[in-house]
Amino acid sequence: MTTMSHLPPNQAIEWEEIGAWQAGTVVGVALQKSGHGRGRGLLASRTGVYGWQQPGAALEPLIAGMSDLHVVAVAFAGGDAESPAKALAATATGRLFRLQENREWQEISSWAGLGVAVVLVPSPAYAQDHTLFAGTPTGIFRTQDEGKSWESCNFGLLDEDALCMACAPDFGESELLWAGTAGGGLYRSRNSGRAWRESGYGLPDAAVQALAISPNFSQDRTLFVGMEAHGVYVSRDGGENWVSLGLPGQSVNSLACPRADLLWAGTEDGLWRMAAGSGEAVQVGAAGEVVLSVAASAGGQVAAGLFGGGLWLVEEEGTGSQPLVGHTPALAVHAPPVIAASGADLFALDSDGLMARSHDGGAQWSAMESATAESIFALGAGLDGEGSPSLFAATDMGLSRWDPAQALWQEVASEVFPDQTALALALSPTFGSDQTLLVVAPGGALQLSQDGGATWRSITGPWRGQSLLRAQFAPDTPREVIALTVQPTDVGHFDVTAWHTIDLGESWEVLANFSSGVPAVMTAWPEDAQEHALFLATQHRVVKLYNQIEPPELQVHQHFFDERLSVTVLAPAPDYAESHSIWAATTGGLYRSVDCGMSWGLMAELPLGLPLIWLEVSATHLHAITLGGRVWRATL
Repeated sequence: MTTMSHLPPNQAIEWEEIGAWQAGTVVGVALQKSGHGRGRGLLASRTGVYGWQQPGAALEPLIAGMSDLHVVAVAFAGGDAESPAKALAATATGRLFRLQENREWQEISSWAGLGVAVVLVPSPAYAQDHTLFAGTPTGIFRTQDEGKSWESCNFGLLDEDALCMACAPDFGESELLWAGTAGGGLYRSRNSGRAWRESGYGLPDAAVQALAISPNFSQDRTLFVGMEAHGVYVSRDGGENWVSLGLPGQSVNSLACPRADLLWAGTEDGLWRMAAGSGEAVQVGAAGEVVLSVAASAGGQVAAGLFGGGLWLVEEEGTGSQPLVGHTPALAVHAPPVIAASGADLFALDSDGLMARSHDGGAQWSAMESATAESIFALGAGLDGEGSPSLFAATDMGLSRWDPAQALWQEVASEVFPDQTALALALSPTFGSDQTLLVVAPGGALQLSQDGGATWRSITGPWRGQSLLRAQFAPDTPREVIALTVQPTDVGHFDVTAWHTIDLGESWEVLANFSSGVPAVMTAWPEDAQEHALFLATQHRVVKLYNQIEPPELQVHQHFFDERLSVTVLAPAPDYAESHSIWAATTGGLYRSVDCGMSWGLMAELPLGLPLIWLEVSATHLHAITLGGRVWRATL
């Protein structure tokens, strides 16, 4: 049986922000430096674009219309006294967007298939010439009609892996621009990118990661490059010859030159304010921060994006004044966070490996050490025999367990996992008494421990040749488990199979098979003695598996939301057996079913339009965490 959603929204639910896992990684920043809208800013993160309208103004997410939130570059193009600049954003899946007047992004469809634009450089005369350059790992592209059409601009490039570009301030007349590449090449074009020639005499053999040009270039012929592991170099003859300016030995990720006498450098060891003439450098803000991107205006505003540290906004009142660094503690752009809950304790992990913990349900957060590994794939939390939280992490080094007494991670029997890798884990609902947990390893292997990880046995499943996504215990018994496997098809989809055991893997049966466009499935398994229902969600579909009482038979019900939506979380009410209530967070709103998942109604919009990654339902409240790490509560 299949149903669709057509119920009107219920606006009775209001969200209240109660806390945030602050900061996160900001990969790109942009400032509108002149004209109408001066002072506007943008930042790029793996959770979308955030913007501000003037210095000191609150940041707001700008994600409406953006189908891919993993943003890798932002830029402002044009802008004059009459109209603000156009905002542009590029994403990790090779998409390019333009922000419309209604504050929704519109995809520039002509860019499709050209690659990931890691750098966007508009012409300084964009309002007149409509020219934009986009640098990708496979070359440079140019549009001269605001993105309606594109052409390759790689003639003369010996290395097409572009990391940075910059146009001369008089580009509208000179058509002069430069490009730096990952292979250590610096190239100059005198004809708007139609042809390039090397322009790096005197530079070390290392990646050219950043470019900045003096605003007085037509007079002083000065430009700067930031090198990998070699600091900042300067040329005062238009790029013919180069000498070291400062910060030797440092990797420079970004440069900004708002005035002829001033240079800002974002490095692996913080943010630096440099004298453009002498190279004298003063560190601004805390040392040791990795600054990924910098933008600056002649008026003294500077924006710096940090790895894991969020955004710094710097203000200078005048030449030579001491810069003041303003952090943005309300910013939460951790991407995409994984949440594990154990009572009031919440543990969070982002895709950069940063971790934090809250003891009060998300109101206050404190940083915690991350497990020693290149990659952490999953967290699992439960209560031990004394009622204290137990935390495990599945990593590329095996399984690790958090030791609260020593505040460090300890490896747990890593030798039992193939390739020393653990991909997913699940703790029994009665972990405190039975110490039972399951770990998914590569190749579809499933490992079981019933003593907290001291000893293990391998469970052989019937899914040979398929990838095992996860295993999950029933809510009320440690012997009943489901396992989800996926197998790619010849047409680019994935076959998903749900397997079921009631004897801890001694025997298995197939519960359901279905197809999905993505290898991702959300699950919810409420306590329900009558139907024993299991919910699976993928893309815009919720599949309910349940037992019909008379005659006893497994039934399948499918519900389809609008195909433009994706389900991100399923959460049953704690009294599901009596209330028959279950919630589904989608990318377009929060839905509820009060008839055991047979029909659904829209109950609330998402807070700030941000997708939910975690949802907990109590008798009186909803408790949610949005993409990025903000924590919300709503009264039912």
